[in-house]
Amino acid sequence: EDGVIDRLEITKDIIIDITKNIVLHFSGVILIGDGRAVLRAHCQKFSTPPFHAIFQDAFSPRKNPDLWTVEWFDLLKELSGKEVILSTYSSSTSIRKSLLKAQWNLYNQKGYGHKKAMTKATLNEDILGEKDQELLNKLALSQSSPIYDRDTFDFLDKRSQQKLSNK
Repeated sequence: EDGVIDRLEITKDIIIDITKNIVLHFSGVILIGDGRAVLRAHCQKFSTPPFHAIFQDAFSPRKNPDLWTVEWFDLLKELSGKEVILSTYSSSTSIRKSLLKAQWNLYNQKGYGHKKAMTKATLNEDILGEKDQELLNKLALSQSSPIYDRDTFDFLDKRSQQKLSNK
């Protein structure tokens, strides 16, 4: 519980820092449960307008695998407006490949705090300028990092279970 409160405080500080010179209307909702199901249900039930900004802070793929998959990023794309910007602390090659497979435009971003790099993504490349070709080239050359999808995590879970049973 303390970790969640700490993350909410950090997120609040980041939002305040980003928006300190902008006058805007901001509202938020905290949904609890399987993100894939509760987010879709909430948006349908309340006719939520398309997202304009997404701060993807879903812990690590090992801790919360379903919220880093191609399928998750497809859902976010479906619920978003054309002008949406997705931002995440993660600069993982696998996560970036998953975003790319879900047809997001990727951009490398200087990290916040102790992070060297972060990731920004858009559906409309006119928002943040031309695609980050250097980043796309690195992703194309990286053969060892998988694209995260549900099958990848099912495989990793089975492999982990096998290793535990062999001990």
